Amino acid sequence: PKFDQSVYKFQIYENNLNNEKPFAILKARDSDKFNNSYVQYKILNQSPESAIYFEINQRTGELMQLKEFDYEKIKSIQFQVIAYDNFNKTPSLNSTCLVQIEIIDLNDNRPLL
Repeated sequence: PKFDQSVYKFQIYENNLNNEKPFAILKARDSDKFNNSYVQYKILNQSPESAIYFEINQRTGELMQLKEFDYEKIKSIQFQVIAYDNFNKTPSLNSTCLVQIEIIDLNDNRPLL
């Protein structure tokens, strides 16, 4: 399988959460036929930060946000996603992409006097 892009860049507003639909869909294509053409997705080397904020649907590549961001605590996050075929068999072919997410600050704090 091969991802449509090697790097996916997204922007997410802080204090915003819509966990009813994915905020992104990562897509990898496989030119094999039949069962070997099915692709699965997984977040690689998931840091504690990315594990709290994101999950990926292993069959569809839909990236879901699980928790709101606070710009004052985290300004950006990045992680790798792997797409692989030939599940539970060897050899399995795969490719990776990088997901970079920038958190956009909102005016949500009162001024300090």
